[in-house]
Amino acid sequence: MSSLGARIVRDLAESAGLSVRFLDFAAERGRGRTIPIPPAIGHLRQYLVSGETGRASFFTNYRRFGPDFAECAARIADDSPDLVLIGCFAFAYADDTVELARELRRLLPGAVITVGGAGATVLPGYFLKPDPSEPAPIDHVIAGEAETVLPGYIRSLRQGDDLSRIPGIHTAEHPEGAIPARRTVSEELPCAWAALPLSRNVTTVSLSLSRGCGRSCAFCSNRLCHGSVPRTVPPSRIAAAVGRFPKTGRLIVNFEDDNLLDHWDLLMRVVGSIRAAHPGVGFRAENGLDYRCLDGGKSALLAEWGFDAIGFSLVSADPELLRGEGRSGGYEELASRVRELTLLGVPSTVHFIAGLRGDTPESTVRTIAAIHGTKAACGISMFYPVPGIRGFEDPTPFMAGPSHRCAGSSAYPWTGSLTTAQLVTAFRLSRLSNLMRMPVRSPEEDILIGRTVSSGSRLYTLVSRSGKIEAVPLEGLDEGMTAGFLASLSS
Repeated sequence: MSSLGARIVRDLAESAGLSVRFLDFAAERGRGRTIPIPPAIGHLRQYLVSGETGRASFFTNYRRFGPDFAECAARIADDSPDLVLIGCFAFAYADDTVELARELRRLLPGAVITVGGAGATVLPGYFLKPDPSEPAPIDHVIAGEAETVLPGYIRSLRQGDDLSRIPGIHTAEHPEGAIPARRTVSEELPCAWAALPLSRNVTTVSLSLSRGCGRSCAFCSNRLCHGSVPRTVPPSRIAAAVGRFPKTGRLIVNFEDDNLLDHWDLLMRVVGSIRAAHPGVGFRAENGLDYRCLDGGKSALLAEWGFDAIGFSLVSADPELLRGEGRSGGYEELASRVRELTLLGVPSTVHFIAGLRGDTPESTVRTIAAIHGTKAACGISMFYPVPGIRGFEDPTPFMAGPSHRCAGSSAYPWTGSLTTAQLVTAFRLSRLSNLMRMPVRSPEEDILIGRTVSSGSRLYTLVSRSGKIEAVPLEGLDEGMTAGFLASLSS
């Protein structure tokens, strides 16, 4: 999904008459390569286990996908471009974006370097911070949806206009932009999609049908870039995109929309048209859908259409915490949807968030135990903020950086409700829950589970040493949380 916005920008730039070269560096080199852990998340080193392996693992290393920044910059500079547009799709990658821009500035001192995307929209000034020791790496930041700003921006560059007066454009001289509170959104959405091979005979297509969200969840930044009014792609544009999907091999279509089930009639039409053009197609929707939009009849249709993976967003099984987040529904309704899909042969994952304001170690364990009681996989998200979401409106802490702490994998105690050790414990308990319910396990995995259960409060993991896999105890975690989860299994 990370390249969908950049693909839209490519099309807009071509429509404006520019000669464009599109580069998706992150997708170039498979599984990536291990690099040193950034200092920003150095607090995680004590929780990493050398040689750890298997399905109960925490993160084991830090990987880079695609070439390093110097190589990326060199390849971009080969074309001697007048304008370089960099997409930053999440604020966690702001520092990486600036580092790439620095490499570019050294090679292209006269080029205009511009950053856009959801990650840049939430805090444009971060990307424009002055550094007296070097030339400004980034000239402009485009905030909001590219369709509303980019055509006028390109026109203004050509005409030499004063960009600081144009809404949505931020410059080094005016990092807050002309109208900082305004976020323009486009009326007619393009159909963003990208095809990537999974194997020689299977291709996955990432597809987005909608933008914007009318909900106001404290943990979500969707509305900061795309607004609070839900919008959908016109059917004619979807049909045109479907007509360009790969024709050979089996197709799996992965819907990237957060609010896919809100647009049920559109979903029915789109699925029908794809199935007609691609018999045997499979579908997935794993982006944390709203289970409150489903019922038995709709679940049956998802199974009939060929969905083989569904992701639901529970947030928490704690009613008080849900009320604090302005969420209705609850565990019983979710469990009913999971049971329906399980009986229909559609596997599901239930996502929750650990570390929200008001969360406690006990409420986190109750949520994991509740999901464990369903047939769904347990998907944990460790809370991270984005500048501008509720409770994090003040940009000052973010301006100091580093942005890597705003990654979901950082396990940083942003709200103070859970410590890093407790967040890591919750992550490992979620993995353990999933492993316990696997229909097929290795002998080593059974040993790991047995030792954890026998201990009553101690988590174990698998480590590969000298060609042998052993179950070893983990240090520095919250044994009270582990004890609470294990006790829930026998209650």
